[in-house]
Amino acid sequence: MLGVFRFFLASCVMVFHLTAMMPMLGVYAVNSFYVISGFLITLILNKTYHFNFFNFSINIFLRLYPSYFIFLLMGFVIIYLFPSARLFHTFWSGDFLPGDYLGNLLIFPWAFLSDNAVANPFAAFIKEYPFHVDGNRFRIVTSSWSVAVELVCYFLLWFIIARKWYFSFVALVLSIIYHVYVYYYIQSFQIAYFSFIAALLPFSIGSTSFFLSEKIKKSEPSFNFSTKTTLLFLCIIIFCTNWYLSEYINPTGWIQPGYYINNVISSLIVMILIRCEYHGNFREIAKLIGDMAYPVFLCHYFCGYFSWLIIGTTHPTRGWGVFLLAYPISILLSILCVILIDKKLSKMRDFIRRGVN
Repeated sequence: MLGVFRFFLASCVMVFHLTAMMPMLGVYAVNSFYVISGFLITLILNKTYHFNFFNFSINIFLRLYPSYFIFLLMGFVIIYLFPSARLFHTFWSGDFLPGDYLGNLLIFPWAFLSDNAVANPFAAFIKEYPFHVDGNRFRIVTSSWSVAVELVCYFLLWFIIARKWYFSFVALVLSIIYHVYVYYYIQSFQIAYFSFIAALLPFSIGSTSFFLSEKIKKSEPSFNFSTKTTLLFLCIIIFCTNWYLSEYINPTGWIQPGYYINNVISSLIVMILIRCEYHGNFREIAKLIGDMAYPVFLCHYFCGYFSWLIIGTTHPTRGWGVFLLAYPISILLSILCVILIDKKLSKMRDFIRRGVN
């Protein structure tokens, strides 16, 4: 169930990027991803890996990097074989700036490398940042900056935040203070969103939600299939309603109250859906859909580019036509990625998990 919701969030990011007609939808979706990741990483660190860094990091590598490398290679070939790709996305300039090689290869350096699109992670405190460049970096998998943010936050969860409930609570309080400071003194939503420091708010909310759910858990709920499906759709509707009300009925410029409400909504969603997994064949289908979320997130701009080529390069690079053609292509690529990569590595990942216990 939670995997299906994550696929929905990846689809929201795709709609946001490829239509350019749904303001902030992708931002809210990424924010929800962070909350869910904070919850799940805290859960597996405490219950599966017991803070064994080696096993945890190897499994994270196997989960994130093989698929990423496939799409990194795909993007590299596309950018250099099709010159019009540079017109489709400003990140695809083809010119490596200092740090771009490491960012594309290792992912996590993107959390510390900024440009005119992705804010300096320490912008609230340092104006002259040595790893900032004017212009846009050559980021082949364009959304990989948020994966880099996740990786840094995973490390901080392992290092201290996820170890005890009071550590996650302190991290939450400090994150709230940071965001209040940014809004009162910096007044920039970019600084409150792009950096891993800013992302510690949804991550610490997710982590705190895990400890809270452990405190209040008395018994596993016994929901039937229709009830679980209804809960899933209600969670999607609540997410969309908060976004819609925030962006269309009461737009507030750079101040985004709905973004912070989205944190609370996402924490409630993860606590509900984590207890509402399907069984049997439906469980396998839901798992496949959930596994597709990450590949869709990685490849959607490449699919958008091919969609644009098919429609005709005289048309705008963004719009519903581009998205509607790109969406089935991304789903097909994601299914292939899951079957050819994730399934092949699943036994190895299970072996690593069993080795901890």
